Amino acid sequence: TAARCPKCGRLFMPPKMFCPYDFEEVKELREVEPVGVVETYTVVERDFYGEPLRERKVLAFIKFPGVEGGLIHYVKTDKPRVGMKVRPRWRAERRGLVTDIEYFEEA
Repeated sequence: TAARCPKCGRLFMPPKMFCPYDFEEVKELREVEPVGVVETYTVVERDFYGEPLRERKVLAFIKFPGVEGGLIHYVKTDKPRVGMKVRPRWRAERRGLVTDIEYFEEA
């Protein structure tokens, strides 16, 4: 979901409490299309201590059409690329958090 400003109508993800353009309080949430686009990414091959990971991870900034901002999340792919369309893979048990998305996969 994205937050919608009542004055200018812009959508924000992650949701904001106030619109940064006109300072209106934002109370409404709107569903957005679940397909996003990878704007940039990095491949992580080592942990915080410099030790090799068992499996490399792709961390991407994902933008959604018509929405200001986006999400940084894992993308499960062997060949990441800018412009790749992705959709969320949801966990079986959801709690209303960004961590409800296990990872994104190619759409």
